[in-house]
Amino acid sequence: MKENGGKRGRNPSLHDVAKKAGVSAASVSRVLNKVNPTSERLRSRVQAAVDALGYVPKNAQEVETGKMLGVISYDLRNPYFCEIITGIQDRAVVFGLTPMILDLQCGHAEWESVRAAAAALDCKGYVFLGTGVAEHDLAEFAAQAGTPVVAVNQAIRHPSIRTINIDYEKATYAAAQHLLGLGHRRVGFLGGSPSSPVSVEKIRGVQVAMTEAGLELPAANVIYGAATVEWGFQAMNSLLARPEDSRPTAVLCACDVIALGVLHALRSAQLSVPGDVSVVGFDDIDMACHSNPPLTTISPPKYDMGRRAVDLLLARDDPQSSPITEYVMIESPLVVRESTGACPRER
Repeated sequence: MKENGGKRGRNPSLHDVAKKAGVSAASVSRVLNKVNPTSERLRSRVQAAVDALGYVPKNAQEVETGKMLGVISYDLRNPYFCEIITGIQDRAVVFGLTPMILDLQCGHAEWESVRAAAAALDCKGYVFLGTGVAEHDLAEFAAQAGTPVVAVNQAIRHPSIRTINIDYEKATYAAAQHLLGLGHRRVGFLGGSPSSPVSVEKIRGVQVAMTEAGLELPAANVIYGAATVEWGFQAMNSLLARPEDSRPTAVLCACDVIALGVLHALRSAQLSVPGDVSVVGFDDIDMACHSNPPLTTISPPKYDMGRRAVDLLLARDDPQSSPITEYVMIESPLVVRESTGACPRER
């Protein structure tokens, strides 16, 4: 016998399915939209709730006009963005909004197709998550859509776009100081694109800390690449191919998923973390505290960033709201766990 969400005659909502399955609405959305990665257990729970409630997913055209909130993401495979989306989802529902999630996958052709799809929706506003889309493209999109636009994880300063960004330089500066304080002098940095403003800021923080210590960050110790576990594994292996006295004794990664690959490479080489090499991540995803060993990482307030993005977006529609900052800079503390320790020479 199918339930109806508790109200006779009412078609169950996505939020009813989420409550029934015991998961977030964002997780239900990912399963129904077949966005990877999703576990078989999660898919089974969601499908069981869908069957029990008799839920029929709505097409974009069936959602009540003006009740959608567009969320355009860089890469839903990265758990970091999923945690932000959970914050967006939980805050949006308070205002009766339904997030519509589009995955950009970072490319010009993809951006053109996603821009066209987003423009076809009647959204109350749009949140862009670390997409890397150029400022002028976002400004043009905002003007054409005629709705508020909030950019998260992008250093954008434009009058038509509100921004929530992380102080990347300050965060990696603190991480590098932590490693220097442990006696490390050969530090490596893995990940990101050399043309990405985020990568530039992250590397600058490391460089400043090392310069203050009278050291350099050699170009050979900086490897750019993809934000994936596999790339982190391969990049660390390339560092391990060097003579032992020339490779880094500590590695700072652009994100936690890269750091997980680094940990795997070090274990495969029968090296100890942090006995032989210390590792620092960035993002503090759920897996970070359960890695082997638990990962020292920089911890942005991801869920809160999602909630604040919705508040920032809707503030434009409330003339009675108090003035808010167009550009919000978030500080991200370093969480020290077991993947960093004294440099072998210092012991």
